[in-house]
Amino acid sequence: SELLTKPVRRSDLIEACLRALGTGTCQPVAKQSATPAPALTAHVLLAEDNPVNVEVASEYLNMLGITCEVAMDGREAEALFRASRFDAVLMDCQMPEVDGLTATRAIRAYEAAEDRPPTPIIAVTANAYESDRLACLEAGMDDYLSKPFSEEQLSACLMRWVQARQVAALEAAADSLRSTGTRVAPRTNHIVSEPCLAAS
Repeated sequence: SELLTKPVRRSDLIEACLRALGTGTCQPVAKQSATPAPALTAHVLLAEDNPVNVEVASEYLNMLGITCEVAMDGREAEALFRASRFDAVLMDCQMPEVDGLTATRAIRAYEAAEDRPPTPIIAVTANAYESDRLACLEAGMDDYLSKPFSEEQLSACLMRWVQARQVAALEAAADSLRSTGTRVAPRTNHIVSEPCLAAS
């Protein structure tokens, strides 16, 4: 059973249903933070075949100010990745046709062939075993989120990886300008990416 306090937010209701269906145990619903999550300008590829999970993740991304495109399987995710540019990828590991691990390997091979910098790929899975986490990292993913995740967990993960990528792009542009003799202001900060969630 679940305990929800009125008025119930749509995302809270969906999360409660996911917990009930996915674990069969009662878990408290996280209270919404009084401080809104910081907006993040980014475009994300969401690879997920479950319509409910797509709705939850899309709502979270919208609340963070992030736009997204949805792929329902790994083959579609690879095709969308080739056709557009994304700041990050949220990759479900278990999808029909082509799974997330296979799709990630294909994306990494495409990036290498096109000499493109690696896009952060974050595994999203209900499996929380260490072996699953290692399999994701070995396939070329950068991080790992366990379902069900909260808006705060998603925000922290994307903020860390997307900001680090944006800073790296700015620094690469600055290095390019320096190579032409253009004066560039000194770098003032660096962001170091660490895993969003420690291994359980």
